Amino acid sequence: MQWSLEKRPHTLAGLYGNPALKTYLTACAKQKSFPESMCFQGQYGTGKTSAALIAAQMMVCNNPDENGNPCCECAACKDIINNSFHRDVVMYDGGQMKKDDIIDTISRDISLPTRYDKCKVIIMEEVQELSTKAKNAMLKILEMKKPHVHFIFTTMENLGRNGFTSRSVQFNFQQAQIKDLMMYMAQLLQAEGLWDEAKLPKEFLYDGLANIAQNSNGSYRDAVQILQKCLMAETYTKEAMALNFNILDTETYVDILYGILNGTPDEKMLNTLITNDYTASFRMSYALIASAEQFRTFGFTTGSSYTEAAAKKLSSHPNFDIILNGFKNVSLANKNGYLEKSDYILEVCDMVRKCKAAKSTSAPVAVRRITG
Repeated sequence: MQWSLEKRPHTLAGLYGNPALKTYLTACAKQKSFPESMCFQGQYGTGKTSAALIAAQMMVCNNPDENGNPCCECAACKDIINNSFHRDVVMYDGGQMKKDDIIDTISRDISLPTRYDKCKVIIMEEVQELSTKAKNAMLKILEMKKPHVHFIFTTMENLGRNGFTSRSVQFNFQQAQIKDLMMYMAQLLQAEGLWDEAKLPKEFLYDGLANIAQNSNGSYRDAVQILQKCLMAETYTKEAMALNFNILDTETYVDILYGILNGTPDEKMLNTLITNDYTASFRMSYALIASAEQFRTFGFTTGSSYTEAAAKKLSSHPNFDIILNGFKNVSLANKNGYLEKSDYILEVCDMVRKCKAAKSTSAPVAVRRITG
C-alpha cells in the first residue's frame, strides 16, 4: 500500500505543520463546540485531507483524550481511518458533484437525525470543482444552520472572498519548505525503525532526503511517495535516483538552465529536461527561476541555502529574462493542469534560440542585498 495513504496521520500530534489549525481544533474540542463549516485551502499534498479527516474524528470520537485527540480505536474513528464512511461522516469529491441528485442526497441526509455518532460531518474535497448550480445549492444548504451538521471543504484554489469562505472558518495550508519535508521524512523513517538501519547509508539520510525534498514541489505527499519508491528499489545515491527515477538534484537543474542561458544546448541536456516525467522537471525548473527572480528583486530568497545559491547564479546571467518569460509562457499554457510535452519542447527550443542569438556572456551583474 502507498505510504502516502497508509502513513497518513490520524491525530493532531501526527499532523506536521499548521500550528494555528491545531490550536484552534484543540480549543474547539475542549469547548465541545466545532464550527458549522470550515474551509481548508492550499496546493495538493499540504495536508488538507488529513486535517479534514482528523477534525471529523475529533467531532465524533467516543473516547477523546483531554486535548480532544481522537482515540483511533472506537467504531466512529475506525470508520474514518478505514475510509468506510458507513456512519455519520461522509466524504464527497467536488469534481463529481455536478448532478442534482447528489445535492438532493446531502439535503435529505442532513435533514435526518444522526444514526450512530454525535453529529454528522460532510467532507467535500475540491469544492472549486462544483458546477455553478451545485455551488448555489450548497450555499443554500449552509444557510440552513443545523446544529448537528458540520461541513469541511477543501480546495486547491485560493477562493478569496466568496460564499463558501464567508460562511466558513478558513485556514490556508502553505507549501512545505525543504527543511520541513526532510524533518517529516526523517520522523517517518524513525517511526518505521529505518533511521538506524545499516542498509540505509548516511548519504541517503542527508543528501538523499534533501534531493527528495527539492523534487517534491512543497508537497508532503510527493515526498513520501518518492521516499517509498527509493526504499523499495534500494536507490540511495543521487546518481542512482537520477538514473532510475529521473530525480535530479538542484545543481543538475541549474546546469541545464545555465546551458539554455548560454545558448549552448546538447542532446543530454534536452533529454534530461524533457523526460517522461516532464511536468516534474518543469515544476522544478520553474521553481528555481521564480527563486532567481525573487533574489534579483529583493536580494534574498525564502528557500534553502541550496535554492539561494542557485538563484544568485541564475539571476546574474544577462539572458535571465529570456528564460523567465519563456517559462512564464509554459506556465500560462498549463492553466488547465495538463502540460503538453510538445508545447514544452517548443518553448525550450525558442529560449535556446533567443539566448544563442543574444551572443551574451555569463558575466555576473551586481546584486545588492537588502538588509534590515
